[in-house]
Amino acid sequence: MTRELSGHMTFRVYKRGVLSRVAHDLQLSIAQVTLKIDGDRVSGSIPMNSFTVDGFLTGGSVDTGSVSIKDAADILKKVRTIVLCSDDHPTAQLEGELDRESSVFKGRLTLRGRTAEINTPVKGSVGSYEGTIEITPTRWGIAPYKALFGAIQLQDRVDIGFQFCASERIR
Repeated sequence: MTRELSGHMTFRVYKRGVLSRVAHDLQLSIAQVTLKIDGDRVSGSIPMNSFTVDGFLTGGSVDTGSVSIKDAADILKKVRTIVLCSDDHPTAQLEGELDRESSVFKGRLTLRGRTAEINTPVKGSVGSYEGTIEITPTRWGIAPYKALFGAIQLQDRVDIGFQFCASERIR
């Protein structure tokens, strides 16, 4: 029996570099993600052109009013064109297995045409799952974004939070 899970994902990116104190850590999100779960098998596509900018991170919390409309548009353009090349790679593919005994998802993430293994603890029960995974973008060929000749850079780390619930569709 295949069930559909619907949910959202958050992506936290962190700054570094000589001028990092004038930059901001940032949270982006994708609000509409659908996964399929069949027994322990999980699969799905993640739309790479569906990001929104949630806000700057301050003390671990998201300041939702901190990013102007113009800055958000500029950030999204850079994410699509420079970081993810989402015109050429509009979706990321996720597939793997959920080990319910150990509460661990083990699988593969294909991003920008490259596939790498991922493993992450998952909280929840049948029909509701959540967790956070830290990925290293260079494993997928994504160089850390740089500005001001490298004085401001993004760390080679992205924390991806996820929450999914079973929808009413059961096939």
